[in-house]
Amino acid sequence: MPESGAISTLLSNALLQPVKLAELYEAKLAATGLKNYQVAKLLGIDRNSLDPIIAGTAIQPSLINLIKIGEFLQINLEQVTSAFLSTKSSKEMGDLEKARKATFVAEYFDLPRLKEVGFIERVDDIDHIEQRLCTFFSLPNLFAYENIQSSILFSRTKNPYDNVMIDFWMKSSYGYFELLQNDHPYDRELLKTIVAKIRPYTRHVKTGLFTVIKALYNAGVTVIFQKHLSKTQIRGATIVVNDKPCIVITDLRKNYATIWFALVHELHHVLYDLEVIRDTTFHLTGEPDLFLIEERANEFAQEILFPKEKLKFIAPMIHNEVVVQQFAHENGVHPCIIYSFYQHEMELQGKNFYGAFKDKFPDISSLSNQLNINLWSEESIEESVEKVRTTLQLN
Repeated sequence: MPESGAISTLLSNALLQPVKLAELYEAKLAATGLKNYQVAKLLGIDRNSLDPIIAGTAIQPSLINLIKIGEFLQINLEQVTSAFLSTKSSKEMGDLEKARKATFVAEYFDLPRLKEVGFIERVDDIDHIEQRLCTFFSLPNLFAYENIQSSILFSRTKNPYDNVMIDFWMKSSYGYFELLQNDHPYDRELLKTIVAKIRPYTRHVKTGLFTVIKALYNAGVTVIFQKHLSKTQIRGATIVVNDKPCIVITDLRKNYATIWFALVHELHHVLYDLEVIRDTTFHLTGEPDLFLIEERANEFAQEILFPKEKLKFIAPMIHNEVVVQQFAHENGVHPCIIYSFYQHEMELQGKNFYGAFKDKFPDISSLSNQLNINLWSEESIEESVEKVRTTLQLN
């Protein structure tokens, strides 16, 4: 929480409080010539309540009484509260610090959804939440989360809780990329060569994506495969980390064709929109976009994977599996890419074919398990990065 937060300010003032409440009170009695019992009557405070507040022994003093005492001593509520807190034990101050942390996590995290996806076990245990977050992000303290780069520079979704989840997701990804530290310089010409040759690798479900990701890494473009952020439609993101392009691909819809489409879509942004992304920190695919023209990237992805003119040719024979298989082979593409573009084209015509051709799409569970950085696992980002290095043999 910002240092201007009420509890943060009170705690800071309490630690720095040069004047004790009892001293202020005694000075006031001397200046006015009043007795303690007379002040109690004048303020309308029972002495059994007044004396413990002045002595600093009251457990839960009335807010009204604190206001009255502050007014009598001619100090504001913040000052009288800080003076009172300066007498509290370390345990009581620790309870206030916990409340401060609870306020912070309620503001910056969607706790129910983090529990839903398994990142935390409980939403009502601040010690557990703090330990999980600090371990995961390697933070010196909970409040250091604010300082992680890559926040708020994206078009807002309607649900504000999506914003904190997206921010959490993006900061996690940013942390991965920082630790991966791709030492290869970004080579745009090499990237263009890789993109032009990417289509045939879609045919190799077990190894194709691995091969392409490693080739992109050598071109200075780091790609990670991330768990889909629940209740959003984000299929990918492009981030600039240490002045190098980095891409996150999600398992949205658990669809093999969507993964390839998302990758090539993001590569278009790297090739042609990198300066804009640098200025805005990152770009989310699938979210409302104020900065980039998504349709241009979509058309690019289709052209690279399976051009529209080829789709028009095969569309009349889409239900002939043998013909589609042969056509896919001739064009060096996995058949599910053809089916996926056909489904999308039918959707534009108001027809739903997303239930069709289900058996034509490969199971990506093994691919997902191998490539996926499990954002919600019990690991820290550092542990996950080491697994990715080992899996992809990145040096």
